[in-house]
Amino acid sequence: MTDFRNMAQTLLASDPMSTFTVSSLYQWPRHCTPKARETVLNIINSSKTPLATKDIYKLAVKPTRVSTPAPHAGEEIRSMRFLKTVVLRDLAAQNRVEKVRTQGAFTAWLWRPKQAPLTSTTKSTAATPTATELTPAAVGVGEDWSHLNKRRQRTRKMKVERDLRRMLEVQKMQRKAA
Repeated sequence: MTDFRNMAQTLLASDPMSTFTVSSLYQWPRHCTPKARETVLNIINSSKTPLATKDIYKLAVKPTRVSTPAPHAGEEIRSMRFLKTVVLRDLAAQNRVEKVRTQGAFTAWLWRPKQAPLTSTTKSTAATPTATELTPAAVGVGEDWSHLNKRRQRTRKMKVERDLRRMLEVQKMQRKAA
């Protein structure tokens, strides 16, 4: 605690007009730097298969023989924890990479580039039913409501009957219009 006070006093004594912030006490940035983001993204994009976090870390950090205060203080990716909690989380939040689960002899979580979403021309139009394609089951006819209490079963039955009448009216009006 006294080290922080001494550091703060030294900072303020050297330049009394400077503003003191807690973040100035940290030796390394606690956010994802653009260089770290670019390094990890290049590693993931260059791989043909999804990569484990350990593999990304090995490729991002060059082995050093000199002992430094942090495992890799001079590098952009200074530790495995920084890679996991800051860089990969940031890339996932930006939808640039995704975490995928693989199953085999054991389950593993791997990272790969985010796949581009389907464009509107490749999406099938049959996925969204129109009012003419609806069946009575679409509004709840024939479903099991036994898990509900008696009052809610009566109410659900009335709502399903009401929705079924509305659906049939809409379909009837669409047939007349066509």
